[in-house]
Amino acid sequence: MLVDYRAEFSKWWVTEFKTIKFPSQGTVFDFYIDPETKKFEPWSRLIPKFEFDPETPLQACLVHTNETIRVRYFMDHLLEKRRPIMLVGNAGTGKSVIVGDKLSSLDSEEYMVKNVPFNYYTTSAMLQGKSAGEMGEVKLNIQGSS
Repeated sequence: MLVDYRAEFSKWWVTEFKTIKFPSQGTVFDFYIDPETKKFEPWSRLIPKFEFDPETPLQACLVHTNETIRVRYFMDHLLEKRRPIMLVGNAGTGKSVIVGDKLSSLDSEEYMVKNVPFNYYTTSAMLQGKSAGEMGEVKLNIQGSS
């Protein structure tokens, strides 16, 4: 028998926190608290209109959903507080695309972004070799510009 842990958690949350007026439809995962109005609002209100760019490779396209907006919301807040972020999930669930979208939106004057391919088959030696190679390039660039 499959258990819907989101639904179970939502029931527990609503029962445990009876003093909080929660919307009658949906689960606790379907809403966020608007910082201005202090009211529960559906994540769907934050979904931007999708506009297809024919120059963007299909695998890099991101069509936002309630889930991607929810993840992005927490990514934004964690980055703002300078906290680490780790997304975990099955292959093909959009983790790399969501992170790539966030990284591409960062101010290049404030952040330097370097992608390192990493998957199930990546060993520590491979990662160390890739990192050491990248650091060597950075040192050369710094020395070259002195």
